[in-house]
Parts: sequence; C-alpha cells; structure tokens
Amino acid sequence: MSGRTLTEAGRVAVAQRTRLEGLFRDLAKLDGQMAALEAELADQSKELSRLDDRMAELYHRTGLPRPGPDELAAVDVAEHLRAPASKSNTDPAPSGEWTASRRRDDGGNWESLVRHAERYITDHGIPVDA
Repeated sequence: MSGRTLTEAGRVAVAQRTRLEGLFRDLAKLDGQMAALEAELADQSKELSRLDDRMAELYHRTGLPRPGPDELAAVDVAEHLRAPASKSNTDPAPSGEWTASRRRDDGGNWESLVRHAERYITDHGIPVDA
C-alpha cells in the first residue's frame, strides 16, 4: 500500500469511526427514550385498569347494565375527542447522520469513498493527524 493510500485509508477510518460513535450516541438516546415510553405506557395501563374497575363499581352500585362492545361502538364520539390520525410517516427523522439525504453508495469506488470521507471530516471539523 502506498503512503498516500495509507493516509487516505486512515482518514476514511477516522471519518467512519466518528460517524459510528455518533450513531451509538443516537442509539443510546433512543434506548433512553424507549425506556421512558415503556414506563409511561405501564403507568397509563395501570390507570386505565383503575378507571375500568371504578366504572364497574359505579355500574354495580347504580344497578345499570354495563354496555357491551357493540353498544359502545355505536356511540358517536364528538370529533374533538377522537384520537388523531397516525403520523408515523410524517415524524421527523432522527438526529445525526442516519437520514436519507446523508446516505450514499460509493459503489466500491475508492476515490469516491475518500471524497465523501474528506467532506465529512471538513463539514464536521474532525481533527485528523496527517
């Protein structure tokens, strides 16, 4: 391997290591957010169970029959109380480099890989020896 190729390979490795570290940081953030959401879901599930138990108690006390699923489905819920439509396709992309606009395919071309790595190093102010 020539000296130039070795230097380029080192710079490419630094750029890739930096990107990988950024992805690991983003993954750690997502893990934390997922844990928080799971805890919130567990709390909400407990609260819904308590509410359901309370409703059963109130129906029992009043002597009213508890409506079944078919009866509940027939009730017209006011528009402002309806759950919003899913926005899964419009959610913002996660931070970091893992977005479609940042992906690239160098097609196995060394010069292209080096160019992309150099641009990444420059754009992100990554200190590189040599």
